[in-house]
Amino acid sequence: MPDLATGRVDFMFSTAGTMQPFVNSKKIRVLANSSKQRMNVVPPMSELGFPDIAYESWFALVGPAGLDPDIVRKLRERAHAAFAAPDFVQLLQTAGMSAQRLLSRATRAFSNP
Repeated sequence: MPDLATGRVDFMFSTAGTMQPFVNSKKIRVLANSSKQRMNVVPPMSELGFPDIAYESWFALVGPAGLDPDIVRKLRERAHAAFAAPDFVQLLQTAGMSAQRLLSRATRAFSNP
């Protein structure tokens, strides 16, 4: 990101959270996003003539195989509570992101198409 902000590179793909401070300080300008939908005023690549470009980063909470089911349940409950917390939702929205909760089976299907 510093190379983009100083003009060493002309453009790059990055995650919203990484570039947000640079956008806020007006050191970089967002031209498009790689999501399938518009994010605020930022158009998706598909609206700019690149319909096949769609990339969304994702994160997952994982643990070792055979993890105690009670621990899995507690982690899942706490993670779901965090995703529902207004402060966390606002933080994501401010960074131009959103969250989608997937349970274990759906996460495995999503990450292993």
